[in-house]
Amino acid sequence: MINEPKTVDFFLCTNAPNHFFSLCAPFDDPKPGYRRFLIKGSAGGGKSTAMKRIAARFSKMESLTERIHCSSDPESLDGVILHDARCSIMDATPPHAVEPVFPASFQTVCDFWSCLRESVLTPRLKELVQLQSEISASHEKCRRLLSCADLLLSDNRRLIAAHTDFKKIDALSARMAAREFPKTGRKGILHHRLLSAMTMHGILTYTDTPYILCERICIIEDPFGVSADRLLKNLIEYALKAGYEVFACPSPIAPDCMTEQVMIPSLSLAFLTRTRYTQWEGCKPYRTIRYTRFTGRTVLQEKKHALSFQRKAAEAILSAAQTHLCEAKRLHDQLEALYHDGVDFNLVERRTAALAEAVARRYPVVL
Repeated sequence: MINEPKTVDFFLCTNAPNHFFSLCAPFDDPKPGYRRFLIKGSAGGGKSTAMKRIAARFSKMESLTERIHCSSDPESLDGVILHDARCSIMDATPPHAVEPVFPASFQTVCDFWSCLRESVLTPRLKELVQLQSEISASHEKCRRLLSCADLLLSDNRRLIAAHTDFKKIDALSARMAAREFPKTGRKGILHHRLLSAMTMHGILTYTDTPYILCERICIIEDPFGVSADRLLKNLIEYALKAGYEVFACPSPIAPDCMTEQVMIPSLSLAFLTRTRYTQWEGCKPYRTIRYTRFTGRTVLQEKKHALSFQRKAAEAILSAAQTHLCEAKRLHDQLEALYHDGVDFNLVERRTAALAEAVARRYPVVL
């Protein structure tokens, strides 16, 4: 029995400027001894419920259980990662569709599709097509607005970067690494996760996760993210070279290029960026680093109004993007309702039980 099992929450996917951002791909790289369970099923077809039940059942056997939430509906799960069982369970349907490349040897398909009743759903095809089209359109509108907001915020970042002393950041990160990361002689492991994502509730951050994984917190005060990004990327590189397992979390606004949070559980150490969207209220850090240490105060004063105008404009656009995600969720609820009485939930129950037993066999003691 694990003495102190930990369960944490992340996202792996989110709407991003002009595209759907996903961190799922590395899970499909075949690894001997690991298993990837792919659930294939419809909206409202029991996928999330199955994963919630499995996470609850096996979390007491795990040193670390990760619940992967859906950014379109954070109450729903897209996946579960069980570290000691060396397996992951994922919703493998669009927009994060996965087809098995190594079936049976690495990936196992869990068929929830066959739990659907054609006699009920065939007459509803026109409504299903219309709703799916409207949901896709809402997400596309959200991504276009995110692109507009990012143009404004990236312009602010470029201005700040032009007046930031990156050599000073590099020197600080080297000193911090020398003090915090004693060499282990092992190979470092990097996990990419989203701690924050753009949701129908706005930018949502699972603020409990760093506190569950780490006791020591270093806060980086940086509303622009420029200094924090450089510092964190340096620290990731140093930690990996020293042989640590690292959780690196991109920015929800610019996930392709900006890093916002880093956690190193074996050191019980987290580096968290405080932004306008994530304040880390109640946190008592052992150290706080402010971006003004690296950025000239003169430019901040001279460009104060321009920076503020573009930030406020971006925030208004982000609010508009959020409304489209709310609309997408409303429509998705209608889609689930149409599917609901076309699902054989007795068969879903049996498929869920079979999946749970497949996971149970991966532990030395079967529950």
